[in-house]
Amino acid sequence: MRLLILLSCCAAFLSCDSNDSKTETQPVVELQSELNENLALWESRNIKTYQFTYRRLSFSVPGDNIVITVTDEVIVAAYYRDTDQVLSEEQILYLPTIEELFQEVQKGIDEDYVQLLVNYDEGDGYPEDISIDVNIMIADEEVSHIVSDFLIIE
Repeated sequence: MRLLILLSCCAAFLSCDSNDSKTETQPVVELQSELNENLALWESRNIKTYQFTYRRLSFSVPGDNIVITVTDEVIVAAYYRDTDQVLSEEQILYLPTIEELFQEVQKGIDEDYVQLLVNYDEGDGYPEDISIDVNIMIADEEVSHIVSDFLIIE
């Protein structure tokens, strides 16, 4: 009897279509087109120095609001918005620039992530919100990257 129940469970599991989860993700062609369009807009703006608040959300780590300043695609300063505590050079290595967030979207398209949802800023084209689920079979590895309070520094 236990064998019959086990086989029934296995059959039910194997009959599930893993592509059902992709309903939250736009078609790859559409994702690529939106990325290309917004990256071109971002590059046309020729923004050299900017600041934004970044938050990385995941199941295991609550996201802190980090204010990041970038010059010529390099992070030159970062601090926790809530405490004004400056991040060390080592901590800064793990933070993204806007250009690196575009690269993360491209990686999601290239590697056919299970879920890839992206919202872009209409004026400057940068990704405001990226939601990622790399693999449906792995629990709790979903990640969101959130950009807010974007400021061009003259």
